[in-house]
Amino acid sequence: MPRYIIIFHDGAWNKATSQHVDLISEAYAQIVFRENEVNIIKKHVHSDNFEFLAQGLVHYAPIHFGRNQYWIIYHENCAWHTRTTNDPYCITDNFAQVVVDRSKNIIKYHAHDKPFPLIGLVEYFNGKY
Repeated sequence: MPRYIIIFHDGAWNKATSQHVDLISEAYAQIVFRENEVNIIKKHVHSDNFEFLAQGLVHYAPIHFGRNQYWIIYHENCAWHTRTTNDPYCITDNFAQVVVDRSKNIIKYHAHDKPFPLIGLVEYFNGKY
């Protein structure tokens, strides 16, 4: 059976691994995806606040900043890319992106299709690049 990673918020961010997609009540914001895959199986958040779900992914993602202050994931040329920088606005708003500071706070979440950056974060989370 496949294993699912569930990142949910029940007052604080939590992470669970289960063989059951519906392990967590939909009373809580959550994102569910298969371990080592990039397809999002389920996402649930109130008021379509996808940046909130992104914060949960960032909370658990193994982000390395090097000497820079910011980490950026962005979509360009049909692929997701990451970079570290000291300029959080170095990527134009033509590209979907999430900018994270050293404290793992999202300081910019931009996309015309609001849930789209979640795909890039799940890919990164699962080590796809």
